[in-house]
Amino acid sequence: MGDYGIMRIPVGPAVREARRVQPAGGGWLAFAGTMVLVAAIVDAVYGIDAISGDDTVRGIVFRVIAAVQTLVALMILARNPAGALFDILLAMLNGTAALLTVAKHLGWRSP
Repeated sequence: MGDYGIMRIPVGPAVREARRVQPAGGGWLAFAGTMVLVAAIVDAVYGIDAISGDDTVRGIVFRVIAAVQTLVALMILARNPAGALFDILLAMLNGTAALLTVAKHLGWRSP
């Protein structure tokens, strides 16, 4: 049997070697980084749409958020621990900005 147990799962010293070759969480980090990049693309499109619709402030806000999301996605893909913290803060900012635009999409007017 050697360094592998039943069902070819590494045990003993083989566990350390397996972790050295492929660190834990690699697939989830790639998934998280990809999802942040997708969110950045969507926010960039929202920003372009807002700017073309004469709402430059909202467009600039979404374009800035998209640019920062791209940088944060690269941090996550590079396994920088600060990337996760920045992503959480950026998700809160992005959610707030999106909620503030609901009135604009529904055609509500301020009193």
